[in-house]
Amino acid sequence: MRRWGVVLGVAMSAVVATSAHAAEPRACTLEDCVRDALAHGPDLVGREAAIDAARAGKDALRGNYGPKLVVDGGVQVWDDELAADFDVGIPGIEIPPTIVREQVTWQVNVTLAQPLVGLWQIGEANTLAALGIDVAELEREATKVRRALDVSEAWLSAVLAEDLVRVAETSLGARESDRERAGALVKAGVIVESELLRAELGVTQAKQALAVAKRQVALARARLAQLVGVAVVPADGAGDREPTPVATLEAAKEAALARRVELAQVRTRIAQAEAAVDLAWSKMAPEVNLVAQAQFARASAFGEEAAAFVGLTFNWTVWEWGAKAYGIDEARARVREAKAGLVQLEEGILLEVEAAHVEHASALDQAALAREAVKVAADHYDNVRKRFANKAATTFDLVEAETSLTRARADEKMARINGYLARARLARAMGMSAEQIAREGTP
Repeated sequence: MRRWGVVLGVAMSAVVATSAHAAEPRACTLEDCVRDALAHGPDLVGREAAIDAARAGKDALRGNYGPKLVVDGGVQVWDDELAADFDVGIPGIEIPPTIVREQVTWQVNVTLAQPLVGLWQIGEANTLAALGIDVAELEREATKVRRALDVSEAWLSAVLAEDLVRVAETSLGARESDRERAGALVKAGVIVESELLRAELGVTQAKQALAVAKRQVALARARLAQLVGVAVVPADGAGDREPTPVATLEAAKEAALARRVELAQVRTRIAQAEAAVDLAWSKMAPEVNLVAQAQFARASAFGEEAAAFVGLTFNWTVWEWGAKAYGIDEARARVREAKAGLVQLEEGILLEVEAAHVEHASALDQAALAREAVKVAADHYDNVRKRFANKAATTFDLVEAETSLTRARADEKMARINGYLARARLARAMGMSAEQIAREGTP
């Protein structure tokens, strides 16, 4: 039993080691992460399927342009053949019975029908189906843009989490150094033991903050991996440059009105609604078909075994209490509804662009102020350390000054990442593509 336990333990260790190696994340730039997310996202797979379905539907309608070949027929087995006797009443003349219906009869009809007036309705339906493909493709682009922004937010959150870990590590190093200095001063009899205990408490608090920061890194990486589809971490060197302005407000609004996918979607739906009006009108026309038919039958001596004809057929419902006419009114109302929605959407997008532009400008200002705060907090901490060495400050002052410096550094990191995030959101509001959003959000 002990031997099997050892073997099982070795096997489990190998499995864990293999799993850990297989799950080892790779470094990934924001643009690479967005590219991977667009390639593996199940929502995008669904959008591609919707496009394929729309194309198949259009192809099915296109088949209605040509003539249709229909073959129908049947075989009948009767209880007996049907014969007719003819008695002419003339002596010496006898007419044998004539088969009117054989016991087994059959017939086959081959019909070739080409719609004529119906081509109008088929054409309008085909136009509507083509616009359906455009709508499906625009839905895919909108999904790409949303996924790119989600990945950008997750990637920048992971960068921020790693930056905050480094800030916490720097804080822990500084507090450990202050503790050593306080210990030396206690040994020299310069300060009392309670001062050293306060320095020890500062080290403990820094360790707790570091542990929390590391957990945040794990959560941020998990979120990023879930969006990308594979385990990744932000590439080294991310976040080393400052965010800069993207465009003026007026230029941003013009770009949004020209490039937003949502506007293109609504405009396409307006075109669909207008095509639906034409389709409703086409339903008012009669059905006229060019028909060619060949008939083959075996039933009696009086029928032809083969016959054929060419002609026209028509079907026109002259009165139906306005059912189709009301369909035209409904289609026209849908056009007005879609156009009103376009105006409302344009107003909402302009407001969204203005909000994103203000947010980006505010983020840049906050980043500049945060950098100044770090300089002030660093100078204050250096001053307190010097005063502490000269017995003019306590360890409480030292811990408080270092806490202020750590908070300022964390705020500076968050302000810079918020600048990139605001830049990516502004790029999305301006109607940029998924690849452009990733490029704009990259530090």
